[in-house]
Amino acid sequence: MAPQVAVQAPVVPEPQISPGATPQEAKRIRADWANANLPNRAMASSYTLYGPPNRKEQRGAVEIWQYDFLDAYQSRVTLEFAPGARFAPRVTWPPQTTFEGGGQNDVAGVAMLANELGRELHLDTSAPPLAGLPGRQAFVEPSLRINRVEQFMNLVVPMDSFSGRVDLIGQITTVPSAGGKGMVVATVRDVFDAGTGTFQMAFTLIPGPHVCNLMVREQATGVMYSESIPFQVSK
Repeated sequence: MAPQVAVQAPVVPEPQISPGATPQEAKRIRADWANANLPNRAMASSYTLYGPPNRKEQRGAVEIWQYDFLDAYQSRVTLEFAPGARFAPRVTWPPQTTFEGGGQNDVAGVAMLANELGRELHLDTSAPPLAGLPGRQAFVEPSLRINRVEQFMNLVVPMDSFSGRVDLIGQITTVPSAGGKGMVVATVRDVFDAGTGTFQMAFTLIPGPHVCNLMVREQATGVMYSESIPFQVSK
């Protein structure tokens, strides 16, 4: 079946930017329009950075933006905006690109998240969480390049092996050099309905090695699962 063409038109026409505008002026004009007229921060961020896409499609509840070429990626790029997208879209990467969840290489970090979740929900967390999610692994993938240093990174947690509502708590920490100590640079805490699809959240990070510790608790069973995902933010 051919994808449906998006029919939702903006209430206010998109801005017309004069050829003499500087890149900073053009970005400000796009930002003002996007923040006032687009439905979420993910779309507003994308439009501000890259302007209108060459094509739009609607696939079910997901809106697709296609750009024929973006300098930040040096290629054609497809952005996918799931319902409720907040900070950054998912980027369609080449088929050969994979992002894998890691082994449990940060036991102390996982235990700390279990204790924090236990205190918040008044749970007995003496039993250690199960290592790894019950189905597909969670992973972290690059998303929008904000500037020469900062980049959005997407945490993606498949929910097809869960049912009902789940608690998520996570933390992204820098990986220190020998003898140093890692620094917490991003956190996540959410309650998610597994029936609505894949959980996604974006974080703004700078280049370097990081580790994402994630705890997922299925409310119906009380079972907790953990992932520890090492990843690299490239320059």
